Amino acid sequence: MSGPALSLHPTISALVETAVRLAESQLWRCHEDRLAKLRKSAEHLVAAVKGPLLVVDDHGWVALHAGVPARDRIAVPRPDTTLTIPGMGICLPERLREGWLVRPATGARCITAVLKLQG
Repeated sequence: MSGPALSLHPTISALVETAVRLAESQLWRCHEDRLAKLRKSAEHLVAAVKGPLLVVDDHGWVALHAGVPARDRIAVPRPDTTLTIPGMGICLPERLREGWLVRPATGARCITAVLKLQG
């Protein structure tokens, strides 16, 4: 909305706030629908995969979890890039058709950090 501030009717502000809340709720509903679809398509993984796992969408939102405390979101998965997930350790995401399977990496993987004390 635009125009001179003195000519702005008080109900216009309420109308704009209501429109914003409506748009936000629609976006959240679409987000929840996408997570539900991903959850349904990946249910078979929970039965087939042993150990902790997360199924996440392309933005890191958790759709399904097993063997690990529930989380809302993790770092955005990328191919061939390890993630560190509390409760799971070092994980290597695996691409699914509609998201990512995140589970602890197999084999010897470690994180190396170097502390430099000089400025």
